[in-house]
Amino acid sequence: MKTGDLIPTYFQLFDCDITQYVRAFVRNDANAQIAGSPVNLPLVGSLGLYGVASLVFPATKFVTVQYIVYSDPAYTIISPSEGAGADTFFQDPSPGTTPPTSNIIGQLDAEFPVPPNNGVQDIIVKGSDRILLVRLETGDNNEPFDLTQTTAIAANFYNADGTILTVAGTVVVAQAGKMSIALTAAQTAALLAQTPVPFSIVLTTTGGILAVNMPNQLAVQDIFA
Repeated sequence: MKTGDLIPTYFQLFDCDITQYVRAFVRNDANAQIAGSPVNLPLVGSLGLYGVASLVFPATKFVTVQYIVYSDPAYTIISPSEGAGADTFFQDPSPGTTPPTSNIIGQLDAEFPVPPNNGVQDIIVKGSDRILLVRLETGDNNEPFDLTQTTAIAANFYNADGTILTVAGTVVVAQAGKMSIALTAAQTAALLAQTPVPFSIVLTTTGGILAVNMPNQLAVQDIFA
């Protein structure tokens, strides 16, 4: 796989059970979970296949995927009747591999101050229009990441039903690395409520596709806590 590719996390239950809950834990070559991990896998079809391709392959030699099956929707009770599984995906070292992205970090610039809570910097209230302001930096020297060569921005959020919401972003100040992501009330109403909640940003540039490292700085709530 190449950096920036979506990782196909799919797991087939041997007995085709469609009443279980499957979660994938995805780790890089340093055994650290990548951005967006763990990810809950929705049921695909009617024969016990669970999966989604939503996490972005980072700048790493390989990723491992551990599949754990739970018997409850809260993902707290490991199923006594199902086995676990694993996958490994390796980076494609051939020419044309998209540029490494581990040194590009996204920071949320909250419109209003947020009380400290697990590193959360901004909050989305479900059912309300919301504009997220994001500032991109290079991890090497904390300098702004220049967006001048960026042609498209895609932000991926988790919906409560396990699907992925992709929203186009807009460059605000290119040389300062500033961008915005606008979500409608209908879109935020469908989001997964969680603190913090992972989301990802993928940039399309004239030099290739870049996956931004987004720390868990965002919370989605039904009402203000």
